[in-house]
Amino acid sequence: MYRQVMVPGGVIEFKTDNDPLFDFTLEEMTASGWETTCVTRDLHHSEWDADNIRTEFETKYAEQGIPIKRVVGVMGDKPAATEPEAAGESASAE
Repeated sequence: MYRQVMVPGGVIEFKTDNDPLFDFTLEEMTASGWETTCVTRDLHHSEWDADNIRTEFETKYAEQGIPIKRVVGVMGDKPAATEPEAAGESASAE
């Protein structure tokens, strides 16, 4: 879906408190040909915290001792073979 609205080199910064969602996102980005950078499982104790803009939910969970995970994904030039666009399938529902 992102390939329809982003240009190659486009960037997504993803943050979550949810471990399974974070793991899934890392797997999907890698499988879809995205470069992943700035990966951390504890943003507020990482080198990237100084430039981080905390959301209301992020602050709430951090105050509860729940670490915030973060990954920056950079979209590659070509879709991976597993993406619908690469396999010649339609990404939209019929």
